[in-house]
Amino acid sequence: GHAAQPAVGTRVIKQPSRRKIEYVPLARNVDTAGGRDVDGIQHELLRAGHRPLKDMNEWGQVDIDALTLSLRSRLATELSYALTTLTMLSLMRYPHKDPGFPIQQAPELLEEALDLLEDIAFDGADDDASIHPVPDGRIHTHRELVNGVMEEGSKPFAALQPKQGLRNPDTGPRPRSGETILAVMNILRNLSNMPDNMDYLAKHERLLSDILRLCCLTPASDDSNTLPTPASKVLSLQDLLTVRKDTVNILINIAGYITFSSATSPPKQDVINARRAFELFASYLVDPQEALPPFASMLQSGLPPSVQQPRPPQLADSALEVFTRLFQPDDNRRMLSRAVAQDWLWALMESLVHRLPVSDNDFSVVMRDVWLGFVEKLVMAIYALAFLAPPPLKKRIKTDRTLAFTKVLLRLVKKFSIYSPPEARMYFIISVRRAVEAMRLIDDAVDSFDIGQSPSGTTLMFGMGYGEHGESRPQRGMGILSGYQEEITWALMLQREVVADEMMFSELESLTRVDKSLSALPVL
Repeated sequence: GHAAQPAVGTRVIKQPSRRKIEYVPLARNVDTAGGRDVDGIQHELLRAGHRPLKDMNEWGQVDIDALTLSLRSRLATELSYALTTLTMLSLMRYPHKDPGFPIQQAPELLEEALDLLEDIAFDGADDDASIHPVPDGRIHTHRELVNGVMEEGSKPFAALQPKQGLRNPDTGPRPRSGETILAVMNILRNLSNMPDNMDYLAKHERLLSDILRLCCLTPASDDSNTLPTPASKVLSLQDLLTVRKDTVNILINIAGYITFSSATSPPKQDVINARRAFELFASYLVDPQEALPPFASMLQSGLPPSVQQPRPPQLADSALEVFTRLFQPDDNRRMLSRAVAQDWLWALMESLVHRLPVSDNDFSVVMRDVWLGFVEKLVMAIYALAFLAPPPLKKRIKTDRTLAFTKVLLRLVKKFSIYSPPEARMYFIISVRRAVEAMRLIDDAVDSFDIGQSPSGTTLMFGMGYGEHGESRPQRGMGILSGYQEEITWALMLQREVVADEMMFSELESLTRVDKSLSALPVL
């Protein structure tokens, strides 16, 4: 029969079939490199680089007294606000004046910042325990510290190993103590860039001592080959490298205004400050693997001259700038000669001489202005060391054949005067004059601070060698350049620049002297 037809208007229910339901999450296709969106990162960096600096008016009115109280409270939120605001103040720009915040108008703010630095770095401990009148041990160079940080970080599971300077998890979500110290050092560096603040910061009774104390190292063990650790227990070795760079930048700005005591018995803190300052900038200069002539230093940088003109080592150049400014006055040089051992002075003199140009390739590199300025700083530093060195050290510099002090400086003098174009000699005359004065000081081998040796009764001033105060004292012995008498007298001393400089001419005449009492008697 036929199936019954459904009635009109009735609903037919069909048997449901099996269906597969799949949920696809919403995602965007990203071309990544190792899981990182390189294009997105570059876009954000480019956008952040073109972002204008906020005007100080957008920061609102800042109450300096409230800012000082925020630093004094030591509360986490108050310290965060105070350090951020103080950083903005140190970077603010005036519309019609030099940039910078006049910190001399807010002395309590600087005092609280230094108190915060001492409390966090040394927990308020006194500095008397680390003061030694005579330094012992050797100078740990900057390259050794950098290699130590890299070696420590390349070990397996280096991030999981406990080390000095890590954040204490028991303190909660607070910044690491080392980051707070770095923030304060950054503020001090910014403040030192303002010319009006330089003299005030240099004459402050605590600032120089605090920042130099932060740069100190303590031996990790009795083994001398073991890398030392920072004196502050809240700083890691990587933090110490940053603190040292900030300290060098601060000293570049304020070193010309720092004066040490000229008393016969100087304060102990001045002695330790001079020693720590010498140890700081010497760590960037005395490394044997980095103390190279200009051409070898340019090759060591790894930058091809065709791509980029290599410049002098930045840290070494900054350290020389600090040395030539800080130890320019005679009182500061006298303090350094008392505070530093002769072995440290010899190590610095040796490294400075090794950095001078020797070969023709070196002098071709020196023809560039940046390298010429670097060589001028080297010669100025050599002159300062020759001035403050005690007589035994001067005799060692004069007689040491491996150092070849006289030959290296004489070659520099001849290259910059005799063998240089006449139109370019005006740029080299500063280095020539200082090199001649340094050789004169080494040749005399006397104590520069002994006023009894000067008939006028005054100490030799900067840039003034023997014979510039009207002394007519007879000299005995052979001059340090007596073996080159014919070349010096007939080539160098007849140069127009040398003849016009009466002092340099008289010093060259003394350096080429021949003692008549040592000459052979004629046969009758």
